[in-house]
Amino acid sequence: MPPVINRDTLVPIGMAVAVGSCVLWGVLSVKDGYSALDKRIDVEMSGLREQLVDLNNRLERSDRAAHDAWTAQDMEIFALRLRIANASLAVPEVREIHPRK
Repeated sequence: MPPVINRDTLVPIGMAVAVGSCVLWGVLSVKDGYSALDKRIDVEMSGLREQLVDLNNRLERSDRAAHDAWTAQDMEIFALRLRIANASLAVPEVREIHPRK
């Protein structure tokens, strides 16, 4: 037979209702706390996603800039074409400069 709250158990009905209410309030409070925490985590994750997208875009721009770099060979070709097209100009020789060691 399941336990029954009556005069024989010596548990006042008000006390049982109060304990049950406290347990229910605690469960709902914890659920609300987790909900607020979940929302905060979502906000932080979206901020991190934005930062990663920005970082990725910056890396792609950097890669494109490195790919589009003006090389010594490009300079030589430009100087030769300039010299051929404009014989009256004094175009200096292009030489590659190596950093000092």
